[in-house]
Amino acid sequence: MTVQDYFGKTASTYDTKRNKGFLGWLRTNERKALLSFLDFQKNDSVLDAGCGEGYYALLAKEYGAKSFGVDLSQAMITRLKSRGVSGAVSDIEHLSLHKKFDKIICAGVLEFTHNPGLALKILAKHLKPHGKLVILYSRPSIGTFAYVTLHRLHGLRLKILSYTYLHNLLKEAGLVITAHKKLPLFGGVAQAEHQ
Repeated sequence: MTVQDYFGKTASTYDTKRNKGFLGWLRTNERKALLSFLDFQKNDSVLDAGCGEGYYALLAKEYGAKSFGVDLSQAMITRLKSRGVSGAVSDIEHLSLHKKFDKIICAGVLEFTHNPGLALKILAKHLKPHGKLVILYSRPSIGTFAYVTLHRLHGLRLKILSYTYLHNLLKEAGLVITAHKKLPLFGGVAQAEHQ
């Protein structure tokens, strides 16, 4: 199964499942960490890269930001637009919006890309000079092993990033980590800006 097929198939229940029980607890921790770095301001231009149904794009909109989402699943973008947020179907490794953003959110996406380094270079091109790229990523841990195994059952191969590997990929993209938080079990949140 491809990543596009997987997320297209799960689009109708994706957010509902991620907001309950154990996954809801994880999402709450992720949300707190991401929001502490993003500090949304009214009229910020925000790109939610790999937006799914638009969880973070909608949060940004609640703060008065101008949100735009991209996802490789047409079903996810259809659901995003039905919630009042503009978006486009695109693979972030080939993204070309001809626009720069104050803030870019890349939450739980890099592990699904073919080439995380290329994805980060493309996102860097879409970031304004003093903008922030905030990345939620899966780091090596026992919890990550379970996460990877679950996705392998669906035929997906994930790329897990250590902090050092992420740091090096961001450096190659012309970005530097300016803040970082380790999340419970298997996640990390990094804020990056242009060097």
